[in-house]
Amino acid sequence: SEGQSIRAVARRRFAKLQLENQREQFTNSGYLYETNDEEFFRISAMVSTMNWLQHRGIERRLAATVSETLEELPRIAADQVSFDVTGLGEVYEDIQRQLVDDLLMTYATCVGAVFVMVWIGFRRFTMALILMLPNLMPAVIVLGLIAWIGVRLDVGSVITASIALGIAVDDTLHLTMAVTRHVRAGRSRIDSVRESMIQCAPAMVHTTLVCGLGLLTFASAPFLPTSRFGILMCAMLFVALIGDLIVLPALLMSPLSRKCLEPNAKAHSSPCL
Repeated sequence: SEGQSIRAVARRRFAKLQLENQREQFTNSGYLYETNDEEFFRISAMVSTMNWLQHRGIERRLAATVSETLEELPRIAADQVSFDVTGLGEVYEDIQRQLVDDLLMTYATCVGAVFVMVWIGFRRFTMALILMLPNLMPAVIVLGLIAWIGVRLDVGSVITASIALGIAVDDTLHLTMAVTRHVRAGRSRIDSVRESMIQCAPAMVHTTLVCGLGLLTFASAPFLPTSRFGILMCAMLFVALIGDLIVLPALLMSPLSRKCLEPNAKAHSSPCL
């Protein structure tokens, strides 16, 4: 086989001689560290800047290459040789993976908590689903956009989605409660949404301007995570406002919310499933 050919044997013999001749140089350079019964070799490699998914792919290919190389050396037992990927690049990628995991966990927890509270408040499962749709828009659109353009997550970015959801759901409940009051007063859903928009839209715009522009002041902070936090929060709040002014009224007038907004007593006393 190729691994046992004369050329392969000669190549390995030559490499071994080179390593033996330069052992002292490797030790002085920090590429070789020896103990009584172990040897540690450090092999450095330069890779271009990449995202953590690409970095993970390189790790898998490196592990496969090392495993194949060790299999070609029958005199070395598998438990005698091991390798680890180290360095600042590996640390950064581990941090990036942890940030993504934390983002998913915290946002999922926040969405679940808000959904349960809305479900309990309106006693309508379908209504809770409808009200969550415009509140998921900010995270999906803004975080999806920054992922598309290749911006890395940091500590400030991770917490923005959950905070924005907690602030944005206030306008959603404000408008929905107004629509519910008008429907219970005997008005049609379309008229109820129209009147509620006239009453609530100015307040929704004002609160978003105050919160969004107030948080935007963090954009001038010299600390990058703080700066990104302010920019992302402002962007998410304005996307949430668009969802509450356009998407939410359309959902409240759609057939999906018809049974949930029925003014009769049966609709008030029984869940909408």
